[in-house]
Amino acid sequence: LLGAQAQQYLKPRGRLIVEIGFDQGEPVQEIFHDGGFTEIQCLPDMEGRARVVSAVWQGDNAAV
Repeated sequence: LLGAQAQQYLKPRGRLIVEIGFDQGEPVQEIFHDGGFTEIQCLPDMEGRARVVSAVWQGDNAAV
């Protein structure tokens, strides 16, 4: 839901960064990929656990 709604507010090449639970990295990355985001990264916290997913919205005309 967040990925789809963010598309309404992001300009092309806009970045969405969300904090996640330690076990949500893969599912969130898949959601962003399926929603047309690129440059998707899952970044760790200071203890090495998945904590943040970052992705770039390419815009409506982007090739997925």
